[in-house]
Amino acid sequence: MLTRMCCVCHKVERDGEWLDAPCLSENALLTHGYCPSCFAEAMAEVEEMLGSLPMAGMGSSDWSTMRGA
Repeated sequence: MLTRMCCVCHKVERDGEWLDAPCLSENALLTHGYCPSCFAEAMAEVEEMLGSLPMAGMGSSDWSTMRGA
């Protein structure tokens, strides 16, 4: 089973909660992504960078339509 770890703060998701990374075993299988807090910060930075582009009016809820989801 894969254990999700935030690529920014290194918290680990356990049963839907993001906790400080406990000691993981050497055999732990990890996958990386963003915890909700780090994801929100990253999206705010992206939206700030895109602010001068024509699609500046898009909010974070519009990301799924941009991706074609």
